[in-house]
Amino acid sequence: MGERRGRENRSLAQTMKILAAFFFTVVMLTQGCGYTAKSGLAPEWKTIYVAPVVNAVNFTSPHDDNLYAPLLEVKLRDGVSQGFLRGGYLKIADNPDDADLVLKMFLKYYRHNPLRYDNDDNVTEWSVVVSADYELWDNLNGELIQTEGIGGSQERFRIGPNAVSEDAAIDEAVDDLGTRIVERMVEYWGSSQFLTGDLDVPALRQSLQALRKPDLLVLKALRKTVNKLRGVTEPEFVRAFNIILKMPDFHARVDADMYRSSLSKEIKKLLVSAERSDATLSESEYLKLNKALLLAIYPHETRKIKSQYW
Repeated sequence: MGERRGRENRSLAQTMKILAAFFFTVVMLTQGCGYTAKSGLAPEWKTIYVAPVVNAVNFTSPHDDNLYAPLLEVKLRDGVSQGFLRGGYLKIADNPDDADLVLKMFLKYYRHNPLRYDNDDNVTEWSVVVSADYELWDNLNGELIQTEGIGGSQERFRIGPNAVSEDAAIDEAVDDLGTRIVERMVEYWGSSQFLTGDLDVPALRQSLQALRKPDLLVLKALRKTVNKLRGVTEPEFVRAFNIILKMPDFHARVDADMYRSSLSKEIKKLLVSAERSDATLSESEYLKLNKALLLAIYPHETRKIKSQYW
């Protein structure tokens, strides 16, 4: 009886360990968004310097069990550099003084979590989890263009007859993380439109209650009244915002001067051009200007967009 209860307790403990590892992995995977990469770099950006990765892993936190894998920073830097080269996006500069852009990356953690056990409580399968934050800087004017955390790159490795080494799993995980970082950066460059995941829907519903000029334009694009916002989904909000992006007179209809101080130098120049009676902005320039204005008008509601380039 005692032996059976002992086996049951071990089985329950194994199940709880696996579930904890599973939910940790799910949470970290959802921190980063794997959008399809699109090209669309600003013409003045031709080279990038990928700085050595900073190890920002917190080894002293009592709540974390972070580990260290040799050369992890080097592998991540090489993987990101190769991602830029494979995509033909930018040339890699050997030093920051020769680069238009500077990419800084910060390794946040590396862990391996047990996934499966044998009958003797020995771990037979692990998952590798790697995460990093990054900052993209415009080296021409010293401005921070984009900052984001990408988490949850993982690969499994096994112990026993069908073993896959931890080193091989780390290489695959870091390669995947590097690809995610490059894709996320190029996604921001190449897309002038809003995407699902960009908007904080509850906050947006609340803001629209104020019925400011931009709020009224959003409601018109939604074809909804304030009391009908509860049923509006994020894709519907995204479509409404993208309709506004194409409006050549959006800046005039929302009193753009109220938000001028929140705009980058480049966007301010576009706004000055748009305000002229003989304005000749291209469609892409209006998209860029209108997106910057929407981000300035709804800074908390566009939580996933941290780039100030727009």
